[in-house]
Amino acid sequence: MDNLDSYLSTLLPGLERLPHEERPPWRATDRLSGDAVEKIVAAYLAGSPTTLLADQHGLCKSTISKLLTDRGVELRRRSLTEREIKEAAELYVCGWSLAMVGKAFGRHPSVILRAFQNAAIPRRDCHGREQV
Repeated sequence: MDNLDSYLSTLLPGLERLPHEERPPWRATDRLSGDAVEKIVAAYLAGSPTTLLADQHGLCKSTISKLLTDRGVELRRRSLTEREIKEAAELYVCGWSLAMVGKAFGRHPSVILRAFQNAAIPRRDCHGREQV
């Protein structure tokens, strides 16, 4: 470790490594207070999606999901309603991409794709032609 420190000091003069005890925590669970985690759990249980919570707290969606599952919260899987699938299909037929349709419905494009597959809605290739 001394060799690394001396090498780094030649590359970055004036920069010293912090002792391990003084380094900021890198795990989200270590950075967040218990109160913040409880607020995340409460917001999720009140209906906030994980993507919104992730944006609000500067975390990844998967980190929010892990925080919730670690606390015994059962994650919901929001699928599209039949009406939403019909509306999404109409937009898709009009030439919208899966990404555009997903954005319009506040969902990831893979959610739209899965709904289309389950509803047997034919997909287009990247040139707008129906896939065979």
